[in-house]
Amino acid sequence: MQAQAIKTNDKSALARERRVVKWRGARDKEDLRWILEDVRGRRVLQRIMAGKCAVYNDIALNGAETHAAIGMRRVGVWLRGLIKDIGPAFLTQMEAEYEDERDATASQGP
Repeated sequence: MQAQAIKTNDKSALARERRVVKWRGARDKEDLRWILEDVRGRRVLQRIMAGKCAVYNDIALNGAETHAAIGMRRVGVWLRGLIKDIGPAFLTQMEAEYEDERDATASQGP
């Protein structure tokens, strides 16, 4: 729709598309807030960001693997930023819970 509005120079269509995008962004933040309010949601998101997206680690791969890892990290950094926008306390809480879980798991051994 946005491309069509720009192509036709239809200002009302472009304004409508901007409102829809803003509304979707607000709805996505509210949906994510709902997930963050539960420890299980925070735990899953933190594992995704730390494990799959390597947000907290260096990337040392070669070739295509590097490009894929950078793409995953971009998603993780975007998600981390979104969480920070929703409420920095959620991010602090997630990271503390993750550290606590890692410490507890490490003390149990293999």
